Amino acid sequence: MDSKKDIRPSINEIIKYDCEQLVNFLEQCEYIKLHKDSSDFLKQQDIDGEAFLEIVNDNTLLERYFKVGPALKIKKYFLSIVKEKKRAFGTYELEDLANFVLENYEITCDKTTVLKELPVFKPGTPF
Repeated sequence: MDSKKDIRPSINEIIKYDCEQLVNFLEQCEYIKLHKDSSDFLKQQDIDGEAFLEIVNDNTLLERYFKVGPALKIKKYFLSIVKEKKRAFGTYELEDLANFVLENYEITCDKTTVLKELPVFKPGTPF
């Protein structure tokens, strides 16, 4: 039985990976399935998490160091982590803002009602 699984660390966690941790993560990731030649390359070049994310952000470097198929999968996978984080942060930020306003102005009501009724901010319009 295959013990590999898809784990989704945050970008902040990946950036702290040393070379060995990065290679282990990429080899265990079900979606990426890093091949031995790519693992060997990362080890030979001592690519850690921070350097790897720089490669992922630069399409020219990504395609230079990885075959096209794995390069596309790597890019898609890491973009999904970034989008997932932004979506989670945006929700958290809105809830934090609502809690702050409700607590500081001593408003007692259902928070979900307030969030639904807040008008959308448009630049250049008065409050």
